[in-house]
Amino acid sequence: MKEKYVTVLAFSLIVICVLFNNYSFHHAKQSCIEKEKTPMAEKTFLDFKGSVSCK
Repeated sequence: MKEKYVTVLAFSLIVICVLFNNYSFHHAKQSCIEKEKTPMAEKTFLDFKGSVSCK
């Protein structure tokens, strides 16, 4: 039972991290658009590492 709890907790934390990372990526793109610039976005495997620059 304890193994299942730890597994569910670890999986939940990973999902939360991916969601927050995706939100941050979207927010950075929106910030560029609000400043009337073009967002240049790059994403990598599973959205773990991405970058946004404004031009």
